[in-house]
Amino acid sequence: MSLSRQMEADGLADKPSIVYGFDGSDEDIELREVVRSGYGEIGPSPGDVIARSRSQSDPDSGLPTGPLPCGDELASDDCGEDVPAFACNSCGSPTYVESTCGNPLCNRCWAAAIKDKTKRYCGKLEGLRRLLYASSDCNIIFNHVVASLPSFKTDSKNSKKTHDRALKALKTIFRETFGIESFASIYHEYRIKDEYRAESELDHGGAKGQGDMRWSDVLDKPADQRDKYLKREPHFHLFFTSRKGQFDYSATKYIENQSGWMLHRSEKRGDDNYVSVSNLDDLVRQVTYCLSHSMVNDWHADRHELTTRLKGDLHDIYAPDDAEDEIMSAFTKYSGTLLGVQFSQHSGVCEEEVADSDETALDDDEQHPLEDIYGDTSSAVPTDSGGNVAGDILDLGGGSSSGSGGNGTGDSSGDGEDADDLSEAIPEYARGPRCGGSVRPIREVAPRLDDDEWRAQAAYVDALRVAVDEWRSNDAPDVDELTPR
Repeated sequence: MSLSRQMEADGLADKPSIVYGFDGSDEDIELREVVRSGYGEIGPSPGDVIARSRSQSDPDSGLPTGPLPCGDELASDDCGEDVPAFACNSCGSPTYVESTCGNPLCNRCWAAAIKDKTKRYCGKLEGLRRLLYASSDCNIIFNHVVASLPSFKTDSKNSKKTHDRALKALKTIFRETFGIESFASIYHEYRIKDEYRAESELDHGGAKGQGDMRWSDVLDKPADQRDKYLKREPHFHLFFTSRKGQFDYSATKYIENQSGWMLHRSEKRGDDNYVSVSNLDDLVRQVTYCLSHSMVNDWHADRHELTTRLKGDLHDIYAPDDAEDEIMSAFTKYSGTLLGVQFSQHSGVCEEEVADSDETALDDDEQHPLEDIYGDTSSAVPTDSGGNVAGDILDLGGGSSSGSGGNGTGDSSGDGEDADDLSEAIPEYARGPRCGGSVRPIREVAPRLDDDEWRAQAAYVDALRVAVDEWRSNDAPDVDELTPR
C-alpha cells in the first residue's frame, strides 16, 4: 500500500468525498459523489460512486479555459540573447547559446517548455515501470487513457480547484477499480473539429477526421484565428504503468454509467491494435503530442505553465540516468512533425581546433581573438533540468527559431546558416586537430581557471575567462534556465 493510500486508510484524507455534477441525458444536471474514505466501515466503500438528489450548493463551475501553447509574441525581451552557458573541460573553449524563458506562451520558447516537461514525465514513468517490474517480476507496460466528462461541474468558483477535483475523482476511481494509483495527467480544453482534423494513427475514441490539419498546423495560426478550427471538449490524457490487462476495459462501461466519466484506452490501428504504448520511444511521441496542445494556465502569479499533474508515487520517482538519452533522442526524432520545431542532437564533444601535442600551449597573457568565443556553432550543446548536457539543441540553421509554429516572427537573420556553411566549406584536412574534450556547464569548468597545471595546457584560457566574467556579471541566467537553439 502506498503512503498516500495509507494516509487515507488512517482517516487522514484531505477530503472524504468528491461531489460533482454533469449534464444528464434529459438536460437536467446529475449529481454524483465519489467516496474516498471509510475503509473497514459499514456503508459505502472508497471508490463507490453514489447518485445524489441534491447538493448543499449548486455545482455550476466548469473545467478551466485558457490559451494553447505558442503565443504571438516573445514572453521576455531577452529571449534569444547570447549568454555563456558551456565550456570544454579540456581546452576551455566557451559556448554561447540563446537564452530561453521557458514560457509556453512565448512564440520562440514554447517548444522548449514542452521538451522539458516531456523529459521529466517520461523519465518518471520509465522509472516507475522499472521499479514495478523489479518488485513484481511481471510484464509492466505503459498505457494511455483518455478521460472525458466535458460538462464536469463543481460548486467551486476557482477553475484550478475544479480541475483538481476532477483529477481526485479520477484517481479514486482508478485506484479502487483497477488498482492503479499513479498517473501523469495532461489537460486538453479543445479538439480539432472533425471537418478539419486529419486522421490519426491512434484511436482516441472519436470520429475519424475528415480533413488534413494536425495540431502543429493549428499552432501555426495566429492565436486569434484558431477558434475556427476548434471545438471545446475538455478531457484528460492519462499516462500510467500497469501489469498487462490490469486496466480492464470491460469495466469502463460500468464506470460511465455510474459516474459519467468516459474512459477510452488509446490504441493503435492496424496490426498493432490493442497496444496502447509500445515502448519508451512511443511514450515520448505520445506525451510530446499531447503536451503540444495542453491548455496553458496562469495559476501561479509569476509564470505560465502547461496544465499537467503527477498523481501518486510519480512525485518521488527519479528518471534512470540511462533513459534520459533515449528520451531526448526520441523527442528529437518527433519534434519536427509534432511541434513544427526541429530539435537536433549533439554529442557534447568539443570540436574546437587545438595545437598539436608537440606545440607549446598559448600563454595566459596572450589574448584570444573574438571568434574563439563566438566561433563554430557546431560546438553548441544543450542542458537538462539538472544542468547536465542533455544531447539535444534546436536546429542551428538560419530559419525561424520557432519553426512553423512560431507564426513567422522569429528570425535569426541567417547567421546560423552562414556559420554552418563556413564550417562545412573548410576541408577536414585543412583544419587543425580537434580537442575531443567534454563540454560541460560553464559553472563546472570555471574553477579550472584557478588550476595552474590546467591553464598551462588549455588552448582557450582567455576566451573562457571572458565568458566566465560575463556569466558572473549582470545576474546572467544559470544554465538550468537555458535551452540552446
